[in-house]
Amino acid sequence: WSTFVFLSIWLPQVASLAIHWGDMNAFIICLSTNMPIAISILKIMVLQRQRKVIGSIIAMIEQDWIEVERKEERSIMIATAKTSRSISILSFSLTNVMFFEYICSRND
Repeated sequence: WSTFVFLSIWLPQVASLAIHWGDMNAFIICLSTNMPIAISILKIMVLQRQRKVIGSIIAMIEQDWIEVERKEERSIMIATAKTSRSISILSFSLTNVMFFEYICSRND
């Protein structure tokens, strides 16, 4: 998966840097899209390589949820999970809005 993303998205972006080498503004615009893509691809590659470690961490979290004995602990865990979920949804929404605004501003 990361190889496909690398070859189909990031490699053409790097090639566009060579095309816009003399024009500083176009080069910076290419970098502004190239760097987040490169970081995302790097994150995907790290997550794929560390799949077993992440799987064991998720298994430990699942075991913690199963072993809850008191209702107080469970309510604290659920409240924390709801807060985390709200933050994740807000971050995802803001990222999409910023991406949409960025794309719209580039077409001016």
